[in-house]
Amino acid sequence: MASRGTRYAYKNTWGTSIPTTLNGFGSQLNVANWFTVSEAGFIVGMRYYRQKDDGREHYGQIRLEEDNAMLGVCTFKVKPAAGTGNDSWQHAYFRPRIRIETVIRYYACVLFGERRFRLTGGVLGSAITVGPITLGADTSAHWNGAFGGGIALLNTHDAQTRYGIDILFLPDSDLA
Repeated sequence: MASRGTRYAYKNTWGTSIPTTLNGFGSQLNVANWFTVSEAGFIVGMRYYRQKDDGREHYGQIRLEEDNAMLGVCTFKVKPAAGTGNDSWQHAYFRPRIRIETVIRYYACVLFGERRFRLTGGVLGSAITVGPITLGADTSAHWNGAFGGGIALLNTHDAQTRYGIDILFLPDSDLA
């Protein structure tokens, strides 16, 4: 067992890549990607690709795909100098970390107040596997997309879209 001071290299699916397209302004919106893991472990946090001029707090969520049950929420605080610097990955952490198991489908969601998020279109026609994490292919039964929104209820299904959100995963084997 690792000591309390051990630093871990969390697994994620974007690595150093960034989403290619930015989405502008609008009403409140959640974006979500579904995923599974090949090894049980813990989701310790999330990240999303924040635009430098994004001056709002956002909320990350992990949900069960089966019934939409919420397993945890984290807060992405506003950058102190919003509007300066570069667009970049911002991290937020769950307290406590969230236990996840193999085979079960989960959603990683982030709530955006002004729809300032990034995405890459046309890439989830088939699953993407990075280490123990698989982003599921976008299908009619299990889709990646956006939901919620302002006054009118909005449910969109952007075929094969991968949103610029990610999990920070710690598999059980890394804890040994």
